[in-house]
Amino acid sequence: MSDEILVERRDRIATVVFNRPHVRNAFNLAMWSALPGIVDGLARDPEVRAIVFRGAGEEAFASGADISEFRENRKDRASAETYNARTAAAAHAMETCPKPTVAMRSRRSTRISSLTRYPPAARSVRSTRPLFAILRSR
Repeated sequence: MSDEILVERRDRIATVVFNRPHVRNAFNLAMWSALPGIVDGLARDPEVRAIVFRGAGEEAFASGADISEFRENRKDRASAETYNARTAAAAHAMETCPKPTVAMRSRRSTRISSLTRYPPAARSVRSTRPLFAILRSR
């Protein structure tokens, strides 16, 4: 796994960190491709009781897709369809994870991207610091 997505474990909670703060944690193709496997591995781990997703730094949870890659990774219909399938698989992995998942952002963070397409049951939980959104609770 690259250092663009980090997994930290503490007290039976796994934290997945989107680690590209220099581009406001924008997802590149490698991250879209890796996320389903990461989520699946954590979902299968009996030691993990919940998963927290957060962006590195204080500026953004994840600003969305890294558009600087579009010229290469979405240059024609076939590459765009492949790219879209990978982004859909990443969103699907988070949405269907059987363990409780939480999106955490700092109070300064201005954006939680379409990366976290909230299911209808999602609700925001306001805390003193940071802010959370429960993506899925079983």
